[in-house]
Amino acid sequence: MKTLKLSPQLSKDYISFYEKEKTSADVIFRVGKEENVKEFHAHSFVLFVRSQYFRKEIEGLRDKMKDEAGEKVMIIEKPEVNPSLFELILKYYYGGNLSFDENNFKEIFDLLLISKEFEITELLELLENELLKSPNQIHQNFSTTLKLSLESFKKLYEFCLITIQERPEIIFKSMDFHLLNEDTLLTLLQHKGLTIKEVEKWESIIKWGIHHSFTTPIDYNTRIPDVTLWTKVKFRDLSNTLQKIIPLIDFYKIGPENFYEEVKPFKKIIDKSLYDEILKYYIVSSKKSNANNPATTPEPEQPSNAIPKVHIRLDSVLIELDCFQLLINWINETTPGNTLNRFRLSLLLKGSANAKESFVFKLDSKDIRKSIVGRPVADAVYTIENHPNNGPCFYGALYIKGGNHGDFRRDVQCYCDGTNYGVHLRKTPNKFSVDDYEVYQVIKE
Repeated sequence: MKTLKLSPQLSKDYISFYEKEKTSADVIFRVGKEENVKEFHAHSFVLFVRSQYFRKEIEGLRDKMKDEAGEKVMIIEKPEVNPSLFELILKYYYGGNLSFDENNFKEIFDLLLISKEFEITELLELLENELLKSPNQIHQNFSTTLKLSLESFKKLYEFCLITIQERPEIIFKSMDFHLLNEDTLLTLLQHKGLTIKEVEKWESIIKWGIHHSFTTPIDYNTRIPDVTLWTKVKFRDLSNTLQKIIPLIDFYKIGPENFYEEVKPFKKIIDKSLYDEILKYYIVSSKKSNANNPATTPEPEQPSNAIPKVHIRLDSVLIELDCFQLLINWINETTPGNTLNRFRLSLLLKGSANAKESFVFKLDSKDIRKSIVGRPVADAVYTIENHPNNGPCFYGALYIKGGNHGDFRRDVQCYCDGTNYGVHLRKTPNKFSVDDYEVYQVIKE
């Protein structure tokens, strides 16, 4: 027996029926709330066949039909659902096809939530897989994604666990960090591989604590909120919220300036004896530092494999000071006379915001001495490349590409090779995305 599959035409016919046959509709959906409410007219026989979820609702409403413009209809209200996304689901019921913007992470995320609520099991895995195609977006919305993954989305949950275990610092930079639950935050702070600066940990937990202590929203783009007008009650509430978390901050690594500016305003939430001990540590350290005469006191001898110290003014969120030390030493190797100069690195471009002397490098954050540098080979014709959709590209070494959308975070189009600079920055030719990049002007002072 031969079967002719004519489902595309059937789908078109049903979509046309949905869009044109409003008079025969016996179900009215009122979706959204306040001024964003929208009505949708549907047919109970389609919903009865296509949706187990709405079949139950229809069976409960058959004896409660209301008069609307002289017709008996069932009214179903869904105030918490986005009307535009609901229409996509409704058309899926009629035509069997789901249309959405594959580059809109939030839309896919919300469709997954709606599909779970409406028990559309055949869409759950498909939409989960769509989300996993945007790892950087998951990182940016980590807390929200983790919470969703706990609702039986195994692949998303495994992705979140791997992120916690292997790249915990990314979570601190997520847009919804404040939504983490306490247990997850404690796990992150106790992670031995966490490389984030101590002052950044402090800023993050303060904002997290404020969110979980008070109903007043705060601006998460600012560093630390102004607490000059806070009452004792507010400090007490914040202290209670952060009771298990504050002991995981190593205040001795914050530094005296950051301690004064970022920690001191919150001294009331820190145990007094601990605060006095830390304050004493920084005062004594400062006195010892001032007592030393740099003109007569020689710098301690460094091991032979140590990185020479150079004068650097730094303005980066991606690279630590010791890494910049190494970069400047590499730059000095190309400077006539090979002298140690004073440099200022001026930030010209940051990816998330807006020459033969070249070289490429790979920094090893665990052991800076294992970092590698590559310089143009003798027969290299081109060393840098430019394109409006791309970030920095070093021809034959490193390409930060934005793809068709010009989005280096979302489009997995970046890659490395070793043709022009004599080194391979990555062991694999596979393409990847990047979280951020920075471009500096190196200024000799």
